[in-house]
Amino acid sequence: MNLHAGGFGLSGLMAIPHIRKYLRKEKTAGIILNGIAGLYAISAKEFSKRKAAEIVLDFLKTFEDPLKVMERAYAGSCKGSTTRRKEIAYCARWTIAGHLVNWESFRWFESFSNTVYTGIYIELLDLVEKRSLLFSGTAKAMAQASVAFPGLFPPLGGRYVSTTYYTQIPVSFVEDGDTVILNLLKSDASPQNANQILTRVLQLRQIALVKELLGRKKVETLHPEGRINWDKLKDENFLLEIFDH
Repeated sequence: MNLHAGGFGLSGLMAIPHIRKYLRKEKTAGIILNGIAGLYAISAKEFSKRKAAEIVLDFLKTFEDPLKVMERAYAGSCKGSTTRRKEIAYCARWTIAGHLVNWESFRWFESFSNTVYTGIYIELLDLVEKRSLLFSGTAKAMAQASVAFPGLFPPLGGRYVSTTYYTQIPVSFVEDGDTVILNLLKSDASPQNANQILTRVLQLRQIALVKELLGRKKVETLHPEGRINWDKLKDENFLLEIFDH
C-alpha cells in the first residue's frame, strides 16, 4: 500500500504530520509525493526532521513573494501599490522567460547528496510526452522535482513539472488499498475579478479530476483539519503542530 501526500502551495504543509508518522514505520510499501510535502520528505530522509523543517521554511521565505503571486494569495486581499507593482513585475518576467529563478537560487539544493532512497517517488508531468509519471532519482533531483513549480523554476531537465497544478495532490497512480491525504484547497469567498474567476475554475477542474481518479479505486482517505495561509507561518504553535508532534 502506498501513501499519496502532497498539496497545492502551502496546503502541502498539512500533509507533513502524516508523512512523519509514515516515515517512522519499519515496513512501508512506498510514498508518492509532490510539492512542499515532497521537499519535506526527501529532506527528512537526507538530513533529519528538524533540518527538513528548516529547509521547507527557508524555501517558503526565500520565494514568498513570487509564490503568493502564483497562488493568487494577493488577489483581493492587498490593496497596496507595492503589491501591485510586484504582480506586474512578475508577470512581465513570465512573458519573457516563463520562470522567475534558476535552480541555483535556492542554496539547499546543492547540499543534497546523490543517494537514492527506495520507496519514495515524486509525481511529475512530462511536458514532452504530455503524461504524468513517477520519478525516482538522487536526493538532489528528488528535492528539485518536488517543487518544480511552473513559473518559479524552469522545468526540471527541460521537461518535468510538479503535478500540484494538475491534481493538487498526487493521485494519478492511486491503486486499491492505498492511503490518500485528501487536503484539497478550500475555496474562499466568491471571486471578485477575472483573475480570481480563472483561478477558481482551475481549482474546480483539479478537484473534479481528483474525485474521478479516486472514484475508480478503493482507497483510505485522511482529511487534515484546519486552513492554511501565509500568516500561519508566523504562528509558533502551528509550526510546532506541523513539524514536531
